[in-house]
Amino acid sequence: MIRLSSVLLLVIATAVNAIEFVGVGVGVGALSWDQAKSSSRFVTVEADSIWMWDIATEANLTPGLAERGGFALYAGETGIDTLRTTALFDGDLTTYFDPDENAAIERSSTILVDLGGTFNINR
Repeated sequence: MIRLSSVLLLVIATAVNAIEFVGVGVGVGALSWDQAKSSSRFVTVEADSIWMWDIATEANLTPGLAERGGFALYAGETGIDTLRTTALFDGDLTTYFDPDENAAIERSSTILVDLGGTFNINR
C-alpha cells in the first residue's frame, strides 16, 4: 500500500510538458508555423495550409472576388461606403466600370479593391 501511494504521489506531483510543433520546411531552414505566417507576404495562409492562387497571366481577377473574401469600397466625402460598390462589379465580363455613368461616384473618388487573396503578379 505504501508503494502504491508513493507511485501515485510521484505521478501527481510530476509535471509533464507536452510540445506541439508544426513547421514549414525541412532541416535547418524549417520555420515554425508562426514564423512562416508572419513572413508570408506573397502567399495566403490559413490555419491548415499555405498556398498561392493559381491564376493565368492574363486572367481577370474580379470574377470570384466575393467568394475569395474580397470587396470593393468607395471612399467619398462622407467616408467609406459599401452600398454603392455594386456598380463596380456587375458580374458581366463584357462590361467595365465608367464613373461618368454613375452620378453618385465622382471621377476623382478613391476606390479601394481587396482581391480576396494574395496573387503573384509580374507584369
